[in-house]
Amino acid sequence: VRRGHFGCGKATPYDAEMAALARGLNEVVRDLPGSVTDIHVFADNQAALLSILAAGQGPAQGLSVAACQSVRPWLTASPAHHVHVWWCPGHRGVYWNGVVDKAAGLGAELLDEVSFAYARQCITADAYKVWRADIHRLPYRGRNNLMQVSDFERCKHTSANWFLRTAGRSTTYMARLIRFASGHFPHGAFRERFNFEGNRRCWCGADVETRDHIWFDCDLWIKKHKPPDAEIERMRWGERGDWRETPIALDDVAEFLRLNPIVGTFTWLELVDQALGDRARGEDDSLALLKVDLHTVRRKAAYE
Repeated sequence: VRRGHFGCGKATPYDAEMAALARGLNEVVRDLPGSVTDIHVFADNQAALLSILAAGQGPAQGLSVAACQSVRPWLTASPAHHVHVWWCPGHRGVYWNGVVDKAAGLGAELLDEVSFAYARQCITADAYKVWRADIHRLPYRGRNNLMQVSDFERCKHTSANWFLRTAGRSTTYMARLIRFASGHFPHGAFRERFNFEGNRRCWCGADVETRDHIWFDCDLWIKKHKPPDAEIERMRWGERGDWRETPIALDDVAEFLRLNPIVGTFTWLELVDQALGDRARGEDDSLALLKVDLHTVRRKAAYE
């Protein structure tokens, strides 16, 4: 058994694995006996195994090209020659995996060179650190942010982010979702807080249209998240307490906005203003009043 080590600078695990595979293949085929017809490659990085002989576009492309250049002459020398790649999940009781990890740790030489992927990873980690600290500060998060009372996951900037995964395909839906979750959507309480002109009462007759009123109390909207009245009463008298105090699942918020596409929008606020004006003038059959009825009473009845 031969082993060796070399430095590849500060790099991501993927880059380091690619460098090791490329160097290992080059060393193996350099003085391989003619009787050998099969080369077996083992690694615990599945992505590196799939890429090392693919020579396609992507990170560590140069290492993939170098590996292909090393094994191509040997592979083309005989149709009996084959290269087998094996994925060996790391740190799962595999003896040789532990041996290789230990040897790599002892022989590691830290160089001043830094790969682009590693530098980007460090920048992302630093941004995460600041972001996660800020999200818990009240001035940054805001007092009306649903994330402080929900089971919201950690901040992510990729498709694993809940908002991107849920509403990333629609800018309109994304805007509604973020506005409603942060409390910065158009509604009566928002007008009252900033002293904006226009109606501030809910169409159902509530004093001021707040997000809590829309979410918990208003009967105009379709609400799959609201438990039956009997269940709410049992919660009030039981150990669970008022259902208003239970954590709000953002998945329920997303579903509520999908079922009620006009709630919390500028269109709805302007429509209510127009309908109230028509009603005050005695125009009971106006188009605005009909639209309000269609978006609330009739839509809810059709759903149920």
